[in-house]
Amino acid sequence: MSENSNFKVIDDGIRLEFIGSKPTNVTEALNLSIEKWKILRDDPEIIFDGSASTCGLCMLYFWDADCDGCPIYELDRHHLTCRGTPYEDHYRSQGNAERYESARKEVKFLKKVKRDWELLCST
Repeated sequence: MSENSNFKVIDDGIRLEFIGSKPTNVTEALNLSIEKWKILRDDPEIIFDGSASTCGLCMLYFWDADCDGCPIYELDRHHLTCRGTPYEDHYRSQGNAERYESARKEVKFLKKVKRDWELLCST
């Protein structure tokens, strides 16, 4: 993890904690969420990802708006609270191989969400 990371690993390397500034816009939130999942992908020993408290998108859209406005929800209304996304697989994963694979898929998914959202907003 880089020195400028918005996250730190605590509790003997098994828990991720957010230590950065709350994002102020959707681009910052998406970048923060992608950063989180890259850390989880690169360190599958981390068992507790921090859920919504470490998700840039949740910081903007979950706590006050029940996902309304979140790109994941807005692009596909079936994804309220990230249901049906690779996050669900990660939440249920057992062992490093499953955590790595679900985190890898979540990074790919979030990058696609970012591209789709940017395309939608540019039209």
